[in-house]
This record gives sequence, C-alpha cells and structure tokens, in this order.
Amino acid sequence: MEEEPSELEVVCIGARKLIAEREVLCPKAELKEEGEGLQFHVECEEADQDNMYDSLQAFRKHPSKLEESIEEDEEITDFT
Repeated sequence: MEEEPSELEVVCIGARKLIAEREVLCPKAELKEEGEGLQFHVECEEADQDNMYDSLQAFRKHPSKLEESIEEDEEITDFT
C-alpha cells in the first residue's frame, strides 16, 4: 500500500509544477539556459564625468538667489 504525500510534499510538488510552467512561459529563463545575459557594458570617459558634474553644479544656487526667486514667484501668482 502506497503512503500519501505529506502536506509539505504536496506544497513542494505544487511549487515544482509552477516553476516548470514559468520556465516554459518566461523568455528570461530561456536566455539563462543558453548562457546569454541581458547585461551590457557602458563606456564612460573622464570627460563625460566632468560634464555631468558641471551640469549638476548648474542647479546649485546661493540661498539669497533662491529667496529672491521665491518672492518673484509669489508676485507672479498675485497678478493671476
């Protein structure tokens, strides 16, 4: 007489079935099996990094200039 699977075994069997179904439906699983990845190499030179730093610095302003721009925005909204 064959023994029935335990609750844990039933859960494991169900999980294995779900994993098998996912591998069939998921194209990423196929890529991993073939050894192909979705990674790519990004080339970056020091000049590019300097340009990025300069563009970030353009957004930094002195506090006094920030206060003036806020006051100007309030004046504009008062007229509308």
